[in-house]
Amino acid sequence: MAQCPRCQAQVDESELRPLMGEKVCEDCYIKLVDLTKECDPWASYVAKRTMDKQGGKLTADQQKLYDLVKVKQEVPLKMAAKELGWDESKIHQEVITLRHLELVKTKVLGPDTIISL
Repeated sequence: MAQCPRCQAQVDESELRPLMGEKVCEDCYIKLVDLTKECDPWASYVAKRTMDKQGGKLTADQQKLYDLVKVKQEVPLKMAAKELGWDESKIHQEVITLRHLELVKTKVLGPDTIISL
């Protein structure tokens, strides 16, 4: 067994991936190479076109987050994660998608990210 230097998880040696001079577990590798960007005009264009072709339907998780923001008007990202029972990386991913669809906005207030309509 080996230990990931990032998250300290115990994994089989064969499951470690080389990245920037380290060998990290697959979960950390994916988080570190994720290329999803918050401010991406092309992604916004593609997301809206894709939604139009799908009949304008959000995924179940996207709808849950959108409904929460509609009810609260403004909700800190950490509070939304707690209320939905999601980890922060999941909620961040859904927020990015909803931002690309121009359904929600975010603003940073001190250490908090606030999600709003």
